[in-house]
Amino acid sequence: MAMHTKKLLFGLVCYSMTSSVYADTANTKSQSVHVVTAKSTEKENQSSYVVTKNSEEECELVNPPSFRFTTSHREANGIGYDQGYTSFDMFCAFTSIENWHPFFDVRLHMFNDWKAAANAGFGVRYQPDSLKAIFGLNGFFDFRHANHSTFEQLGGGLEILGTKWEGRANCYFPIINDNNLYEDSFIGFTGHEALFIIKRELAFKGFDVSVGRTWLQKQYFTLSSTLGGYMFFADFDKRAKGGLFKMKAELSRFVSVEAQTSYDSLFKGIVQGQIGFNLPFGKKIKARKKGLSCKTALALANRIVESVDRFEIIVTDHHNIQTPALDPRTKEDLYIVFVNNLAPSGGSGTAESPFSTLAAAESASAPGEMIYVYGGTNNTVGMNAGITLQDRQWLQGSSRPFPAITAYGLAIVPAQTSGTPAITNTSGDTITLANNNIVAGFNLLATSNAISGSGITGFSGAFLHSAGTTLSDFSFTNVSGAITLKGIKSLSQNGITLTTTNDVVLTIEDSVFTNHGAKNLDLTFTGTSNSRAIILYNVLENSTSGSTISTALTANLRIDLEENSFSNIQSSAPSSLKFEVNNTSTMLAVVRDNTYTGPSILGFDFLTTDTANSIFYVADNTGTYTATSSPAYPFNFVVDTSATSTLLLQGNIASSNGYYLSNGGSSTFYVQSTDLSLSGVETLNTGSFTTSGTITYISYTDYIPDLQ
Repeated sequence: MAMHTKKLLFGLVCYSMTSSVYADTANTKSQSVHVVTAKSTEKENQSSYVVTKNSEEECELVNPPSFRFTTSHREANGIGYDQGYTSFDMFCAFTSIENWHPFFDVRLHMFNDWKAAANAGFGVRYQPDSLKAIFGLNGFFDFRHANHSTFEQLGGGLEILGTKWEGRANCYFPIINDNNLYEDSFIGFTGHEALFIIKRELAFKGFDVSVGRTWLQKQYFTLSSTLGGYMFFADFDKRAKGGLFKMKAELSRFVSVEAQTSYDSLFKGIVQGQIGFNLPFGKKIKARKKGLSCKTALALANRIVESVDRFEIIVTDHHNIQTPALDPRTKEDLYIVFVNNLAPSGGSGTAESPFSTLAAAESASAPGEMIYVYGGTNNTVGMNAGITLQDRQWLQGSSRPFPAITAYGLAIVPAQTSGTPAITNTSGDTITLANNNIVAGFNLLATSNAISGSGITGFSGAFLHSAGTTLSDFSFTNVSGAITLKGIKSLSQNGITLTTTNDVVLTIEDSVFTNHGAKNLDLTFTGTSNSRAIILYNVLENSTSGSTISTALTANLRIDLEENSFSNIQSSAPSSLKFEVNNTSTMLAVVRDNTYTGPSILGFDFLTTDTANSIFYVADNTGTYTATSSPAYPFNFVVDTSATSTLLLQGNIASSNGYYLSNGGSSTFYVQSTDLSLSGVETLNTGSFTTSGTITYISYTDYIPDLQ
């Protein structure tokens, strides 16, 4: 009986409590009610809804945590990117200071191709006493490694967040770089032009605005939507103007899903989906409660810890432009006349209808234009009358690439054939130069000089293979300006012959001179010439008289001779390379890291005579004499008459008789020494020394001018 009485009493109590809660619910239809008994669990206390006992005044607000880690994945392409990405986010809000809530919002994104993006944001949210809303202000630094570029931007945002409605506005400004050229591609020739596609990657500036509403909120389930518009702008009049709509559902405190669709004028229609996993923790954030219902206060507290809704990926796009090539010398239009000896006669010189002979191109072309010659039949059919170039003309063979300028930078036109075009002239010089010509990529079959220039200013020759002449492959008389030869292969009797009274900067580089006549190089600077010669990385061999570099009258010459090889110069040759300073001229020569091997009587031969003046820096060279004549010196230094010469010898290696130092007259011969004697010179070099005449030993300075 007692047991039945206890059960009846317990049932009445439960019924009474349930009836009380039901009555409260009926009186407060706008609020969600959750019954809490004395034994409510901690999990229930973390509910995002109002906790009541008997009345609203007695409710207890359950506040959201201030920290949250989120990982999410979004697919597929989006506004300004072309694939999905995974995100790792951290949001951290701080306890209210007079209704102000500072926060950090940091995000790291990894695209499906392992390229990264990131956002680092700081903001503050404010809850005024007079309104049921949160006002926010934020700033972000954004980073993105796009397909071909790295971009950074600054962003700012404003928020108005109510219990149900929200409004946002954000702006975005790329910094450092917003326009990156990552590729230029040659398309082909058309008409008289070379065409390129210029590929760029652009970062957009812009802004977006949106309004949103929460439609359903029950327990831990929330359903909301956002409607927004955006405008983004980039160089080349790129514009993306459009709108988006998205639905987001928080399925629990730990899982959320989102779907978004957008359409704009540039990226067109896009549909995306996202799933996220949240880990909330940390101290609770408290919103102002005075004068607010429990449900309103809690909704505002949740707004305080809400992630900033913005474009978290920098908007980028590609831009391709078709553009004609410009002449790299003038940055003006490059006009090209085409020649192909396989083409039918009667062509117009365009890419589609080239001339069949070089003579036709010579007649039809004008100063400053390019004559582009295809490999054709790989013989001299239609190419046997030579050519006389006009000022600034560029003669280009199809087997070599050449540089060009587009409106957006340097570009390269690739080689169009593997066969090298051949030119000859049965009645004179193969190519006769004018001012500032370029000749590149030809086989020159010469009967007279292969290339000749007299009284011209400027010339550049590259990748020229010359043979056949009893004269010189390159003959220059009284030239001036920059004369450059690179990638030359000279097989005729003589290599380069140059005589000038003018100012010249001569460069000979990466070339091979296998000449069977008198001279590999025969360079004479005379008159009032004030010049420079830069001779680097060449092979010079086989000639009967080696090479000579000389100055005369009042000329002034600086020479840089570095990393060249002189070999097999014939035994009849007085030297492999002779430096000769005559009259009242001046020569400064830096001779470094060269190699002499052969039977010529002398290797490197330095002669200063008359009242001339010379300074020779000779360092780290190797001289090997291979014949049996005596005496024969790999390094020979003679100062004669009333000349003055200063010599530094350092780090050289010589075989046979080694080094000969001679003052053959009343000259002044200074030689640097570590101890002001011959032994101080010997310690700096390998090989024996022979001296003659008066030599003055001066302090050793260990100074060699750099090539500049």
